[in-house]
Amino acid sequence: ITSCNGNAEILRRLRNQYTSLYDISITDDDWGNFVVGEDEDLGWLGYFIGKSKCVNELTIYSSGEGENIEAFIEGINRNQSINSLHIGTDLRGVSFRNLRPFFRNNNNLYQLEFNFEVGLECAESIAFVLDENRCQSLESLRFEDCNLGEDGFAVIATALRTYPELEELHLQHNNIGLMGCTALADTLRGWEASNLKHLDLDGNGIDDQGLQTLAAGITNTKLEELHLQHNNIGLMGCTALADTLRGWEASNLKHLDLDGNGIDDQGLQTLAAGITNTKLEELYLSDNLITGAGLRSMSDYFQSESCCLKTLNVLRNDFGDEGAVALADILMGNKSLTSLHFISHQSGITNPGWAAFSKLLCDPSSINSTYLSNHNIGTIGEHEMLGTPFNIRRYLDLNELLDRRHAAIHKILKSHPDLDMEPFFQWKLKLLPAVINWFQSARSRMVANDLIGESIQRQRQSLPSRELSALYKFVRGMPALTVISYWQQQVINIHARRRRLDVEEETAWVRLGGRPRDEGNVEFIQIGAKRMRQE
Repeated sequence: ITSCNGNAEILRRLRNQYTSLYDISITDDDWGNFVVGEDEDLGWLGYFIGKSKCVNELTIYSSGEGENIEAFIEGINRNQSINSLHIGTDLRGVSFRNLRPFFRNNNNLYQLEFNFEVGLECAESIAFVLDENRCQSLESLRFEDCNLGEDGFAVIATALRTYPELEELHLQHNNIGLMGCTALADTLRGWEASNLKHLDLDGNGIDDQGLQTLAAGITNTKLEELHLQHNNIGLMGCTALADTLRGWEASNLKHLDLDGNGIDDQGLQTLAAGITNTKLEELYLSDNLITGAGLRSMSDYFQSESCCLKTLNVLRNDFGDEGAVALADILMGNKSLTSLHFISHQSGITNPGWAAFSKLLCDPSSINSTYLSNHNIGTIGEHEMLGTPFNIRRYLDLNELLDRRHAAIHKILKSHPDLDMEPFFQWKLKLLPAVINWFQSARSRMVANDLIGESIQRQRQSLPSRELSALYKFVRGMPALTVISYWQQQVINIHARRRRLDVEEETAWVRLGGRPRDEGNVEFIQIGAKRMRQE
């Protein structure tokens, strides 16, 4: 009943309820663990899957030339352990309506995925099954590269109106168009208590009008990730999205992907105004029409105290040195961004642009400027930073390996070998203890690492002499104050000793029985001494 020993072994393990066999992948090549050969009897495979209590994941990429496909489906319908079902074939024309018992009887299914060319008739069958046999455990639904089209997706979206418990919808590359956006927006608006957190609509031909329609529905969700990569979104779409985000008080959106659209500087400016008060952590804007002017329009957003953005992707945008300078300017003072991704030769960045990033990370013009530089961003350029100059990578390594305070200490020691103490003289000697503590902190936090260890080692070795140099500058800069402070300290010490002697004297008189009225009365003192000897 099987075409090879491997398939026979799968049936044997299924029959014997092997707990190690929790994943069945049915293919027509060696990728899966059940390879459908010629004249394969799939009925037995379905039979044992139906009886299995151990199979959790079932992937059907091909039914090949196997026989008894109907019996195979009938066996699957009896299974109640499968929690993830991935269908990558049309099951040789067998209607998906035949799977109704599976959805009706299985209360463990949380992930359902389709990955093949789904025509309108097949989409209607799937929609019928989902609508008639509501699967309350379903959390993730995927139609990836199915080319559903507007009509096909519209019937699917309509069937989903009774699935508010869905947490993930992956709908990329289905060409849903305006009709699909309208149907999906209607479904999202109809969910009274939506759990949707992830919505993927990449490559669906969504234009400005489609996004305007869709935006009205997403505010009724708990959306954390919105993927709109490779669509046709321009200024009006950005405006609609910005207006939605601005008015969405309960927004949990953390990931927004707008790669590969037609977003220009004006669209980015509009979008930046809408995300100012959001919880957004990742923003993807690669493959758009953004220049330096558009990047500079994000200044208010990055300077905002509410900015939470950690990752910004602007790959394949030709913004040049003007854009690099703009990014360096707007990130000065920002404390959230840790990754800025672009490809330098594709973005047109040359030495002036890199110089701006170097100044962002470590401004050597003064100690205060170095301290106020950016100490939190860890990546600038490509993910591996192959095109990022070495001196910038060194600063980025410091930011990534150390906390903000100690990254600043390292940069100050690196950029200012002769620390200027004169700006501190206005506080006279009050700041001297803080300067000493600063050097002690720097010494205790010097850590070595393969990339920056040699530089840190040199700084560690130079710390004692630099500390002495700083103290000398205080003495040389304020000699009179230093001498006065010395004698003032002497006076303080003398007063302290005098108070200590007074206390000791008072204690002695108490032991002698009390201070005499006439302190010159020697006889009284002798009596007291005699009493102490007796005691």
